[in-house]
Amino acid sequence: MPIRRCAAAGLQGAAVEGSMFSMWLALANPAILAGSIGHWACKYRTLRLNLGQSQKPWFTVMPKVWYYLYMWSAHKPSPIQPRGNGFTLVELLCVVAIITLLIGILTPAVSGAMARARSFKCQMSQRSVAFDFQIFADPLLHGNRGDDADSMEFGIETFQESQYGVDEFWRWGNAGAIELPDALGNDPMRCPDVRQPLVLRDNLACSRGAVGPDISISFGFNARLNRAEYIDSRGRARSVSVTLRPDILSHASVPLLLDVDGERAKSLGVSPVFTAPSLDSQGPYANERMWFPGLRHSGKANIAFMDGHVESSRQPDVEPGYDWSYQPLR
Repeated sequence: MPIRRCAAAGLQGAAVEGSMFSMWLALANPAILAGSIGHWACKYRTLRLNLGQSQKPWFTVMPKVWYYLYMWSAHKPSPIQPRGNGFTLVELLCVVAIITLLIGILTPAVSGAMARARSFKCQMSQRSVAFDFQIFADPLLHGNRGDDADSMEFGIETFQESQYGVDEFWRWGNAGAIELPDALGNDPMRCPDVRQPLVLRDNLACSRGAVGPDISISFGFNARLNRAEYIDSRGRARSVSVTLRPDILSHASVPLLLDVDGERAKSLGVSPVFTAPSLDSQGPYANERMWFPGLRHSGKANIAFMDGHVESSRQPDVEPGYDWSYQPLR
């Protein structure tokens, strides 16, 4: 009869034994809790009777009953048990797709903004050179003109050397050569899109190798301000060195310097420190032998003019208003 009494006492627990929520219902409802305890206690007592062991008080059975309830609930979770804090694979894939889409949208915009910033910095560098040229050409404001100090006229190459600090303007101490930018950040006449180091050499003019290598040169000056073309008495095209006077500043539409492609100049066998389009030349500027603009700002080159303003162009040789044909009087 003890087995029947146990079955009767644990009837309510047995009714919920098959339910996966029996533990939680037992904790929430005292009646179900009692029935469940009775049910598992009966199982335990029955097991001990079958083994021929003596019965013990019910309170000695309780720890193992709770242990059985814990193990049963731990190994048989509810199918509608609330999910943990982790992400599903679908959620992770959606997040990755959204991030990839945002990167794809923002990358061109950020790249374009950075390119415009570099172009603006290049223009500021050219504007600074043009401002220095205006002071250099002024008969009252100019400072040291090097080899041209005793004359009202000066060569464009003299100004170029003063900007780099080479030849008679050497300012790098006893070093025979120096690589720029140096530890102090000196880096004259540099376009930020030209990142190769620049090497300066002492006791040389710019046109004779004081500045190099060619691929590291950012700006080239208007070659017709350095050597003018003319036709001699026999009808032959010639070129001759020319000097500039203060009145050069009145020619606002004459280009002073522009971005150059040093690699293209090297392939033509000329120095990129001077450049000029052919126009109708029959002499040294013919067949674009001296023309290599650096179209590195979204396909455009920056050009600085005598009056100090800077423009950008995809075809600076054919732009209306660019007076490339101007040559100083001999």
